[in-house]
Amino acid sequence: MRIPSGYLYYDTPIGILCLDTLFPKPPGQLRNPLTFDFPVVCRVLRGVGAKEILSSTSAQLETLFVDAARELERDGVRAIAGSCGFMALFQKAVASAVSVPVLMSSLVQIPLIHTLHGPGCRIGVLTAHSGSLTPEHFRQAGVPDAQIDALAIAGMENFPVFRKTILEGAAPVMDTDAVGAEIGAAAAAAKRTGTRPPGAPRGGRPAAGRPAARMHGPERIRPDRAGGGFRPGLRYQFPDRLRGLLRAAEPVGVTGNRPPQT
Repeated sequence: MRIPSGYLYYDTPIGILCLDTLFPKPPGQLRNPLTFDFPVVCRVLRGVGAKEILSSTSAQLETLFVDAARELERDGVRAIAGSCGFMALFQKAVASAVSVPVLMSSLVQIPLIHTLHGPGCRIGVLTAHSGSLTPEHFRQAGVPDAQIDALAIAGMENFPVFRKTILEGAAPVMDTDAVGAEIGAAAAAAKRTGTRPPGAPRGGRPAAGRPAARMHGPERIRPDRAGGGFRPGLRYQFPDRLRGLLRAAEPVGVTGNRPPQT
């Protein structure tokens, strides 16, 4: 076996760009190493926390994300992911700046899910803050306007435990049972009354006879007894997409890290 030198990381296939937050990260969260059965490296963008990502425009933070992604590629990762759905704003910019596969946000899954379930489906999106999730986040993730119009959006910003723990980072401990219950309640609300993102175009509607929101997102919360955390019961779990990204990033017949980009 011949292994090239010059990398900071070896056998670390995925680099994850993370927000600068200090709330607890139970199993299932991308910054908890128990979430994955393969090695990852997390790169925290210092000074970019929940407040900054929720209020930013792509131009304000794009350079930071692009530079961090390029650094991860130079360090030897074979694919790059983002730890927050709002990083969708930087999907196209980061993917254009590096030569490894990029999956910055779970929103990138929407066109595939729409294809798998047919044009009449309505996809549910559960977000930390519905007022901050704009059509541009979806467009940068590759979601066509017609699909944006059919989304059912539910936000967590009005749930007190989630808001204090995650958005404000003010809770001394994370009550995973309470947070999980609020996530389940928000997911149920999305199935019933999910709304469009602010400013979304108003066009087509779900096909006649289809449910108002056929939820393809969190539908139940099950405890993670081994890790003391919680894992949303998802049909399309983002960590599983990273496993798919890992397979896509490994060229057939190639062993070890590829040579540095020139």
